[in-house]
Amino acid sequence: KELMKQYNQPAMDFSFPPETQTYLDRVRQFAETRVAPMAAELDATGAYPRALVAEAAALGLMGLCVKPENGGAGRDYVTYAAAIEIIASASATLAVILTLHSVDAVVEGTVQA
Repeated sequence: KELMKQYNQPAMDFSFPPETQTYLDRVRQFAETRVAPMAAELDATGAYPRALVAEAAALGLMGLCVKPENGGAGRDYVTYAAAIEIIASASATLAVILTLHSVDAVVEGTVQA
């Protein structure tokens, strides 16, 4: 608290770099406009959301932490966690699908189509 008083600001800056924030804003827009409207139907029918998974892949959400030369987006794990949290706020189903794919991609080191 003393440090905050002395400098009139938080001791640490937890904001994302501009490029990361822009990416997360795109993920949030996708979650709000495409994922959330379909979430209840996905849960009710149990259908695999192929179209949403394809759109998520186009956003780089498949293999988010895999190096670009191996087909991934090359982002860090904090960005990955934030992106999955955003998706999960719209649909736990899609978040689990993306998480499982990302775990496999990180273990294998490549993103498979």
